[in-house]
Amino acid sequence: MQATSTLLCLLLVGVAVATLPARNGPLPDHQGFQVRPQNRSHPHWPPPSGHEREGRIGTLDRAFDLTWEMWEYRKARYGVKSIFEDKMTKYNGEGSCPKQGGCDIASVRDSTAMTPMKVRVRTHVVLQDGAWPNGLTSEMLKAQEASLKQDWGQLNVDFDFVDAEEHTSSKYPSCIPEYDGSNVWYDAINELKRTLFDAEPDAINVLVTCQTPGSGGTLLGIGTFPWDPAAATNEGGLWMNAAHIGGTHKTYNHELGHNFGLWHTFHGVSEIFCPTEGTEDCKALMRMGLCSWACACMDPCWEPPHNLHPEYDYNNVGDFCADTGATFRHWDCTTPATDPICEADEFTGAPNDNIMGYSPDSCINKLTPHQQARVHCWTCDATPFVVENGGCAKKRAASQSLRGHHA
Repeated sequence: MQATSTLLCLLLVGVAVATLPARNGPLPDHQGFQVRPQNRSHPHWPPPSGHEREGRIGTLDRAFDLTWEMWEYRKARYGVKSIFEDKMTKYNGEGSCPKQGGCDIASVRDSTAMTPMKVRVRTHVVLQDGAWPNGLTSEMLKAQEASLKQDWGQLNVDFDFVDAEEHTSSKYPSCIPEYDGSNVWYDAINELKRTLFDAEPDAINVLVTCQTPGSGGTLLGIGTFPWDPAAATNEGGLWMNAAHIGGTHKTYNHELGHNFGLWHTFHGVSEIFCPTEGTEDCKALMRMGLCSWACACMDPCWEPPHNLHPEYDYNNVGDFCADTGATFRHWDCTTPATDPICEADEFTGAPNDNIMGYSPDSCINKLTPHQQARVHCWTCDATPFVVENGGCAKKRAASQSLRGHHA
């Protein structure tokens, strides 16, 4: 019976997709966009509270970061846009997945020299009642830094970790507020950043605090995309939950990926906007619970399973990396056998060991050549001030015409 149901579901998908309108319409109206956990239209969000997992998050609630969500929130609420947006108009035509800068163009990305790059990182630890938060120690931080060197070393990226600075906060003497839909916790993070970070950073600043436990899930960290104007100010860098720093944790490694210009591997499946209205075909797909397929009607960044749609240019959708595979957000070392949008069989076999996914720490240690090129391209294109010893100038010289797309 289960096999019959699965086959019927896939047949329905095939029929529906055959009748989809061309994906050349405008993106959905994002006005009034709320932080993603308040948007219930997506089958993979929010992570259910009280659901205990093993591995990456131990016995805590299902965990996540909000780098993408807060980028969308700031765009909608404050009109923030990529520092290169005005120069990308000719590449962001109607029906195309929006590019944030030249490094989203595969030919530019792939022409980037992979010469060694040493990134300066400055850590700011906010004390909890006079001590390092959540029992964190300098030895644990050093073990985390060793893990970062190992994982990112495979991309020819090294780090200069400046000695951690300790701080006290009269406003937040213990922990920042719990994660919920009020954004009070987000305001606290930004307030501490503005207080502790240099206005003109010369490093990736990392804010480490504890966070009051809450019922909304466990927030592990928030990075800053390099194309975000905040990246060059004292509101950039990244925030880390102190409870998730140590030699066996990979959250810090993952968050740095966002600062280097990497999306989640599931960006084109679980971080796209499902339509609340649209054509009858889209509505029919929504009624069947096939949210991802319905999104194909509305969101040009949708990334379908690669093996079923070889005609797609996967360097121009999803995470802009054709070699990462398409997958949905999940917290397992293997793709789950079932999925709310009835597409589990189609995503079976997608890589689950990529650092930019949400698989448990024990099984993520890989990055791809396309991700490597994005890291080197985006870092030197948008945040060269974090790279030591003129590393970006040497890279530009080696790349020759790399900057032509930004003229």
